[in-house]
Amino acid sequence: MTPAVLFEMLNLIASRTYTGVGDTFTEMVIRSGGAVLNVVLSAVFIFGLGMGVAGAGLGTTLSTGAVMIVLGWGMFGRSYGALGMEPSPVPISLSTPVIDPAIVRQLLEVSAPEIGRRLAQGFVIFPLLWIAASFGPVVVTALEVARRVRAMINSINWGMSLASSSLVGQHLGADEESEADAYGAGIIRLAMVVYLIVAATVILFASPIAGLFVSGSEEVAVTSTFVIVAAISAIGLGLDGTASGALVGAGDTRWPFVASLIGRYGFALPAALFGLVTPLGVVGLYLALVLESFVPGSINYGLFKSGRWKVVSRRYRPNGDASR
Repeated sequence: MTPAVLFEMLNLIASRTYTGVGDTFTEMVIRSGGAVLNVVLSAVFIFGLGMGVAGAGLGTTLSTGAVMIVLGWGMFGRSYGALGMEPSPVPISLSTPVIDPAIVRQLLEVSAPEIGRRLAQGFVIFPLLWIAASFGPVVVTALEVARRVRAMINSINWGMSLASSSLVGQHLGADEESEADAYGAGIIRLAMVVYLIVAATVILFASPIAGLFVSGSEEVAVTSTFVIVAAISAIGLGLDGTASGALVGAGDTRWPFVASLIGRYGFALPAALFGLVTPLGVVGLYLALVLESFVPGSINYGLFKSGRWKVVSRRYRPNGDASR
């Protein structure tokens, strides 16, 4: 799997480039095709050649590499012919300098806090699982099922958040701050409507969803409660994703990182620990699920409404002036 990590890094850069210029169709076709190829190759290696789990890893690596090659074709400005996909309008050129110190500086300024935010989001689950384990295997299973269901709901955010970043960034790049503000606010409103509808649907079918993963009336009851709480907390993730997406599109990644730390380590983790050492019990985990999404979401929405991100963006625009 190790080579696939390098391939996927390049794939993400290419995909975000296409998203940044408003072409999500090309990347969708290529990456979806790669997912199908992954299934086919893994089936051949596992069942046809008897390679077991190594076959699954090899299938993933080869399919991810294939996606990199096809995306790379368009990233160098080459046409895909009549397939409906477009070459990148900002193609890579081998004649440009390999290292541009100004770009490297901006890259580190913008990406380092975002890397920290993603790490903070991923690491917090380990202490939460340790706390859940104190209440027994049923609670651990219920928590993880709920988190997987929430992750499925939050797949909406991949589109909404990237659209927010892309459209806000495009209009800021064109020096249209009011348009960028309007697009960001509109996407946040749309996300809230969609998330409310999806969350309500999941809550309505919480018991059947829980029954897909566990058996026994007690296990289903515990898991369905966690699924309901996770669905509610997903609304906070929708707010967090779209609001932070607008901030990231402006190059303002520091405060979303701080908001993530506050929400997850200042509120969610203490709430779970409080349930561990008090009669609050499992309710502490319920609170942790809600707080880890709504606290950062509220902070990032407040930052978006403040308009500070417009000032930050001026540092990264062509001929930008942060003093304006």
